[in-house]
Amino acid sequence: MGVLRRMINYSVKTWSAGVVLLSLVACGGREDLAPVVELNWRAANSRVAQHVVRRGDTLYAIAFRYDRDYRELAAANHLFSPYSLRVGQVIRIQTGNNVRKATPQRSFNQTRLTQHRVTQTKFSQQSTPARRFFGGGNDWVWPAHGRVVANFVPNQGKKGIDIAGKKGEKIYATKAGTVAYAGSGLAGYGNLIIIKHDNQFLTAYGNNERNLVTEGQSIRAGQAIADMGVVDRRYWGVHFEIRQSGQPVNPLNYLK
Repeated sequence: MGVLRRMINYSVKTWSAGVVLLSLVACGGREDLAPVVELNWRAANSRVAQHVVRRGDTLYAIAFRYDRDYRELAAANHLFSPYSLRVGQVIRIQTGNNVRKATPQRSFNQTRLTQHRVTQTKFSQQSTPARRFFGGGNDWVWPAHGRVVANFVPNQGKKGIDIAGKKGEKIYATKAGTVAYAGSGLAGYGNLIIIKHDNQFLTAYGNNERNLVTEGQSIRAGQAIADMGVVDRRYWGVHFEIRQSGQPVNPLNYLK
C-alpha cells in the first residue's frame, strides 16, 4: 500500500507541474496577441464623437489619432491657423458629411506653435535604395537606412511601415515641411514627430529614441530629425506613416 500511495502522489505532482508549465507557456505567448489590440484600435477610435484637449495635444496630433483631416476638424470646430488649443477644450471628431474639407488658410506659422506641449513578423528583406535616400526635387526620400520589416496593412491596424536599422542611426525627413507635432502623447507611437508638408500630406516618424526637432521648426528634405529607437520591443528602427487628407496611404507607393 505504501508503494501504491507513493505512485499516486508522484502522478498527482507530475500532473500539477504539467498544468503549471502549460500556464506559464500560455502567459509567455501573450506577447503574440499584441496585433489583436492593434486591430481594435482603429475601430474604437472611429466611434469617438469628441476629444478633450490634454497637455501636449495639437490639432494635427488629434487628427492623426482619429484618422481625420486636420482641415476638416478645424472647420468643424471653428479653428484657424495656427490652430491654438487650450487644455480642457472639446474638439468634435465626428464632423458629418456637411462639413467643408478645407478651412480658410492663413500662412502657416513658421515659429514655434502656441499649443501647449506635453511634458510627460514577417520580414520582407526589402532594403531602402541608397540612390533615392537623398533624392531631389519632388522625390520622397527614405526616412532611414535599413530594410522594411513590417508592411502597410491598414485593415489590421498597420497604418505604415517599419524600417529596421541600427542603434545610433538617424531618422530623416522625407520631404520639406514644418514640424506639426513632436512629443510622446499618442499611445503606441513612443516619441513621435509629425511633419506637415502641404495642405494634403503629413508624415509621421514613431518610436524614436530622441527627437531632434521642435514644433513649428522648418525642415528640409533629408534633414536628421530623430535618433532611432526600439520598435515593437524587438529591433532598432522607425515606424513611418504617410497621411493624405487624414487617411493612411502606403508609404512604399511614394518611396519607390
